[in-house]
Amino acid sequence: MTKQKLLDKVKERCLFGKYERHDTITGTAASNIMGFGFTSPYKQHMLMRGEVEPDEENEFMYWGRAIEPAILARFQRDNPDAEVFDIGPLLSNSKDRDLGVYAGTPDAMAVMGDGRFVGIEAKCTSGWAKDKWGNPGTDEVPFGYMIQCQLYMWLTGIHEWYVCALVGGNDYKVYNLKFKPEMWEGIHAECTEFFGNMIMGRAPKVDGSKDAKDTLNKRYAKVKRDRTIPATHLDIKAIRGLVQSKGNLKELQKKVNETEGQIKARIGDDYAIEGVDKGELVRATWYQSTRQSTAWREVVREIETGGHADAKVLSEIIGRHSKVSESRTFKITIKEKSDE
Repeated sequence: MTKQKLLDKVKERCLFGKYERHDTITGTAASNIMGFGFTSPYKQHMLMRGEVEPDEENEFMYWGRAIEPAILARFQRDNPDAEVFDIGPLLSNSKDRDLGVYAGTPDAMAVMGDGRFVGIEAKCTSGWAKDKWGNPGTDEVPFGYMIQCQLYMWLTGIHEWYVCALVGGNDYKVYNLKFKPEMWEGIHAECTEFFGNMIMGRAPKVDGSKDAKDTLNKRYAKVKRDRTIPATHLDIKAIRGLVQSKGNLKELQKKVNETEGQIKARIGDDYAIEGVDKGELVRATWYQSTRQSTAWREVVREIETGGHADAKVLSEIIGRHSKVSESRTFKITIKEKSDE
């Protein structure tokens, strides 16, 4: 009955069922639009206009979905009195055109043991991204996930969300997010402006990301006509600027490589080199770092074969299919010297 109350609350704001991604703004799309997602705003525009096809499922996407049930099982284990369930795709039923473009598929919803209604996002992320995650129990998650959850909270009317993250394959963290009306207003303003420009065919500026470069190559993969168009004054200025910038970049990169090599040779097998100059602490560190790589396909195969979902067993399986490698990481810092 309590689960039904949650569903009734969501039904006040949403239609249940599939939606078209090209004419809606999902939580993932909102993160991309604002520049905090895995896709550039330019590519998001092209995707929503249907001018490029979505990427085929890659390893990152595959494992994110494959590990999701185990992460949700861990949340259920830690909250045995909670009722965790899938709610499926949701589309805003707002009659206001500006508000009716939102949609999403939360990973799960739950009725907690104390009666609270909450949403849940399950994230599987690389150990390289661990510094982007704050202290468990807070809302210190990567901002792209904050945007996604704010949209889901507005969409469903459920104003509390848990983000459960498996970082590096074996570090499970849980974060608690609340709805922030002022933040949502900013997200909504930027998303609706983007949506209006998308309808009118006004693409955002092409940024310098690899993602935007790949999108251009996809969109204009073939020359359809043998034609040279006349260059404007701005086109000529851009071409000249690019030639000059590339030349400067080549020389700068050569200088960077030379200087970095000299500093590394000075450090040798020590940890760092530092000194004080003009009241600032100047430090170069070449420290030992470890990286854990996991054969996720083998992990999922073993889970599917054995039917394992328990978090402890999952951790053991991941351990069997992981290996640790060592390397050295170079870092430079210049900061004001402390009086301590």
